[in-house]
Amino acid sequence: LATSMLLSTWASIAIPNMDLPFLRGSDTRFFVTIAIGSTPFAFLGMGLSLPGLLQAILIQARRLVSGEFRDRLIRHEAGHFLVG
Repeated sequence: LATSMLLSTWASIAIPNMDLPFLRGSDTRFFVTIAIGSTPFAFLGMGLSLPGLLQAILIQARRLVSGEFRDRLIRHEAGHFLVG
């Protein structure tokens, strides 16, 4: 949460100063900045209201990215199979 708050704060400060073609209007720039700044709070709210869904999404993402985690998860589930 702290990292996402830091990154969203940095983006909220940096985006208004960037000269990007799709951010020329002040309304668009305002809404993009608010959306980025509120991302950590949306993540926190989802974690409080739907922790199982958030955990499943994070595990799937980590499993796709990390081969080491995938192997560890397979061994863990094999242990459940052997014990049960």
